[in-house]
Amino acid sequence: MARTHLLRASDLAAGWTVHRASPGGSRPCSDPPAVATIVGPSGAGAVFGPRGNLPVLLEYLIDGSATSASYLDAIERLETPSSCAETVDGQTESSTFEQVIAAPHFGDRSVAMLVSDDADGTVTEVGYNVVHAGSAVLVVGYADAGPLDTAALDRFTRLALRRL
Repeated sequence: MARTHLLRASDLAAGWTVHRASPGGSRPCSDPPAVATIVGPSGAGAVFGPRGNLPVLLEYLIDGSATSASYLDAIERLETPSSCAETVDGQTESSTFEQVIAAPHFGDRSVAMLVSDDADGTVTEVGYNVVHAGSAVLVVGYADAGPLDTAALDRFTRLALRRL
């Protein structure tokens, strides 16, 4: 049976919770990306953090059936929906794929990406590590107020990979 996520609430700070990632967010520029959007219909996902607040940790997983194409699709799917804009309840929100960023090597191959989310002028940097390891594809995302904490993103990625 495929796992739904590797990280646990006990791995995180007090007060954090875990819940399944939405099959589709109602606000695509500000909600965590839907599972199928990132890893396709055979994937699973979880969102960790104080519900509705920062910091937020995202995990998407295809376990046991991932291929090279699954890995490349996850990268493409992450870049595409990360470039959008919308107005919800009078608040303008946008999400922009910024760049591939430097990161340690994970699994068989990996890439790190930076996305900027802007909610009425408040910018949050979201980092993603996309990892192909054996027959799994793992996507770990992390965001907090201010600039991206790449050390936290990499720490959560290492922890998830140890459980793969």
